[in-house]
Amino acid sequence: MKIKNKTLLTTGILCLVGLLINALDIYLDFTVYSGNIFYIVLDSFACAISLATGITFIVMSTKSIEFLTKNLWVLALFTFLNIFNNIIIWLITLWAQFSVSSAVRRNYIEQSMRMYKKADDGSIVLDKDMYKVTKMAHDLGEELDELERQREKNEVSESEYAEKREEIIKRYILDKDNGDNNNA
Repeated sequence: MKIKNKTLLTTGILCLVGLLINALDIYLDFTVYSGNIFYIVLDSFACAISLATGITFIVMSTKSIEFLTKNLWVLALFTFLNIFNNIIIWLITLWAQFSVSSAVRRNYIEQSMRMYKKADDGSIVLDKDMYKVTKMAHDLGEELDELERQREKNEVSESEYAEKREEIIKRYILDKDNGDNNNA
């Protein structure tokens, strides 16, 4: 009898811990995913099921063995719902990840193709201006990321960080301006 109570109580508490994790996911949906309704509904569904199963298991832990035997379908239903909840959430998330990754790949290919243009003779050549701008943006991002890592490791002070950041940005702006002047 004590083992049954502890088991049901532990299961209920674990479901409520899952509820807290799902509630954190909802918070992240608003902050990271900018309120994407798909993720909010998905995590709300997971919260509702976790809450229902957690409370049911905790309440059932206080009942007698005779009551549980008569109402075994309740335990079976909520156990099934909890398993079903996790499988459905996993499948929907997997589908969403595949959709997002294919869209990212498609966007990357489209951006890569913008660097190429057709020459007068019909051949495809690299658009040097687009390549130069893309490379400069990439290099600028890498330098700023490196400077940010140095700041996080306290290798540079806040004032040094601000100065170096401004120098890097000015250097890339001047390079762009000089490149434009050279082309004129």
